[in-house]
Amino acid sequence: MPALVLALSVCLPALAVSAPALEVAGPGGVRAFTVVQLKKLPVTEGFGGVKSSTGKVTLPGSWKGVALRDLVAAAGGYDATKNLAVTAKDGYGITFSHDQVMNGGFTAYDPGTGDTLASHAPLVAIIAYEHEGRLLNVAEDGPLRVMVVSAAGRQVTDGHWSIKWVTKLAIKPASEAWSLALEGARPEAMDRATFESGASPKCHGITWKDARGRAWTGIPLWLLVGRVDDGFKHGARAFNDSLATAGYTVDVVASDGATVSFDSSRLGRNDGIIIASLLDSAPPPAKSFPLQLTGPDLKDEERLGGIARIVVHASGAMGTR
Repeated sequence: MPALVLALSVCLPALAVSAPALEVAGPGGVRAFTVVQLKKLPVTEGFGGVKSSTGKVTLPGSWKGVALRDLVAAAGGYDATKNLAVTAKDGYGITFSHDQVMNGGFTAYDPGTGDTLASHAPLVAIIAYEHEGRLLNVAEDGPLRVMVVSAAGRQVTDGHWSIKWVTKLAIKPASEAWSLALEGARPEAMDRATFESGASPKCHGITWKDARGRAWTGIPLWLLVGRVDDGFKHGARAFNDSLATAGYTVDVVASDGATVSFDSSRLGRNDGIIIASLLDSAPPPAKSFPLQLTGPDLKDEERLGGIARIVVHASGAMGTR
């Protein structure tokens, strides 16, 4: 069965309503939708805001559009073996997991404090065509963009999911599933889609070339430590500098039990120690899959493949700081 592709043509502001905006190609053929036609599909509306990688919060506003789950359901062929790749006009892309598309499996934050919410209203990812009762500002957002919304305006989600100027959605077979266990004050099982979105160029991604000219792409280890060293999971305050100065140990553990340990003073805001998910833009070879510990600030004997766990031995406070 061929992969399903949803492609968006770039529209000038004056043509945003009448020109074809979304093309859906799947096993049943190809359909092109204008914004007017999209508005005739099942409507999902709610409140959504975003939290940037620096911790800046854009407060929730009202959005209306078509749920990703309704778009893929209408086309058929979307099940737990599939993911949804979303690409913007400038080539920026991100992959949504089946759980995110169908169940709204996103992390939510308090819009006032930026703190992670332990519970929140159900979330839905939509292709939005209206904001605050009006068609999107094409110059700012494009005719269509992704937004994660809920019936209540009491949460925001990570900004990298809210892609502007969406040009393509593509249903594709899910890559081999894996998760990275982050163990600390607030443990997390980070799935592949979440890690890869964080490792994208417009989020926390960093690329380093080794002595052989191979390009490793991933997330600096200190940022992953910052997700679980205390109660702050994301943003500028996520890494607790005070705890790191006081001192603790971080263990990077491979699936076979091999371990490399670091003192927190060595990791603090150091982009030279990386957990990489890509080698030359592809998954690493079997001996390194799914993740490789790499970077310019490592000794040769510290370059460990097959990473499965990161254990942060810090007595992080769960409150404010």
